[in-house]
Amino acid sequence: MSLASVHIRWPNAQRREHLSSYAASKCGFQGCIGATDGTTFPLAYQPALHPWTCYDRNSRYSLRGLITCDWDGSITKVVVGCTGAAPDTFVQTLAEWSEHSHIFFSAGQYLLGDKGMLYTRHVVGPLKRPERKTAAEKNYNYQLAMLRVKSEHTIGILKGRWGSLKELRVGLASDAQFSFAMDWMVACCVLHNVCVARGDDFPRQPLADPSPSAIEDPEAGALPMRPQVQNVVCAFMREKGIYRAHMR
Repeated sequence: MSLASVHIRWPNAQRREHLSSYAASKCGFQGCIGATDGTTFPLAYQPALHPWTCYDRNSRYSLRGLITCDWDGSITKVVVGCTGAAPDTFVQTLAEWSEHSHIFFSAGQYLLGDKGMLYTRHVVGPLKRPERKTAAEKNYNYQLAMLRVKSEHTIGILKGRWGSLKELRVGLASDAQFSFAMDWMVACCVLHNVCVARGDDFPRQPLADPSPSAIEDPEAGALPMRPQVQNVVCAFMREKGIYRAHMR
């Protein structure tokens, strides 16, 4: 746990610009610096402490976390401390990058999320039915899925490397045991990044951007943000000749 701040680091301004350039050149998502997704960490035993709060939608007892990663598969932020019954939208509000977005994002930067996330100007996700009707909207969803899948791959690799995360064999009968389970999950994320870092020249220290005098509402600008991103992505797809006039 003492190494968490060393190995799990938010990208600095220069690194974010590099990540944004990669997303723009590969899939047309200008300003996109990573992807975020919620996941559950199943428990092997029923918790003795408020078990109903850990019962998730898959009919299992679990703990919930939120993983944010970059395009190299390195975890840049992990949020733990929630039980399996907590929705991703709630866990998202606890993330530092959500509470203090003015520090973690430069102008026009955002993350890609799935349908279960809370859309803001810093979290852009796919269009949901019934609003997904036109060819442009379907093309946008297709292109977004190609890039956003990186977060799912990262979570899959994390759990594949550290099998204990597939079923935590920790009894939750006290606050101390709950804290131990949280530390266990973060430690696995640290080890994951150590593995990634062996072949990745990642900046050693992130540099915080200047923060404005007031903290803005994170949901402000959420509605115009996605159409703006969609237009840029569809223009990119037309330029590359991968835009489909008719999609299911």
